Amino acid sequence: MASLGRVVHAVADLEGAVGLFRDLLGGRVVSTGAAVDGNHWVELAWGGPGRLRLLEGTHAGIAEWIGDRPG
Repeated sequence: MASLGRVVHAVADLEGAVGLFRDLLGGRVVSTGAAVDGNHWVELAWGGPGRLRLLEGTHAGIAEWIGDRPG
């Protein structure tokens, strides 16, 4: 049996993404942090065990991959 505990979503605008997933879609922030490479993240949860981590695309490789898309 397999399970999916976390989905990571790279976004260009972290605050805008938090506004969507927390404020509009009812998620609650369960943790925040910053990676060594400078990317900040916010992890959200809903009623079940799964989590959504929003990753700010500031690292050059992630920012290039996102391009001009919001996420």
